[in-house]
Amino acid sequence: MSRNRPPRRERRGQTLVEFALILPVFLLILMGILDLGRAVYYSSTLSNVARETARDGIVDQTCANLNAMAAQRAVGMANVGVQIEWLDTGTQAFIADCPLVGSELLNDFYGDLIHVTVDYDYNAATPIIGNLVGTIHMQAESKFPVEAHCVDDAVPTNCPAGD
Repeated sequence: MSRNRPPRRERRGQTLVEFALILPVFLLILMGILDLGRAVYYSSTLSNVARETARDGIVDQTCANLNAMAAQRAVGMANVGVQIEWLDTGTQAFIADCPLVGSELLNDFYGDLIHVTVDYDYNAATPIIGNLVGTIHMQAESKFPVEAHCVDDAVPTNCPAGD
């Protein structure tokens, strides 16, 4: 019985061509998984930044402190937008926002809600995937009732530390 088999050298060439065709697709899928992991990490980080900044705002309503703490917690993320405002507990109506000015400094926010919103525009690291999905806007927010009144950095004994 004789078999008609192609020479071994031709099969190696075929394998090399198949590998060359599959490799870019495989790398694109791998980079897509890494970009998805980065997006999930940034989303989780945004949620933590919003929650922890709002928790700091429970006892310290100094806008400069809250913005500095939010920027410190946004690890690996540049250009994170932080919006801080205070809402009436019953009606959820706007009372004040950062930066506090004039008569807003005199407001006693005790019992009102601090509402922190954090925004970030995510861009994929892989250029091909970045062109396909574009910029993804991410946002996280958190609300907590204010437990202490503190808007003055000049009197540190009256302002408990936010962290």
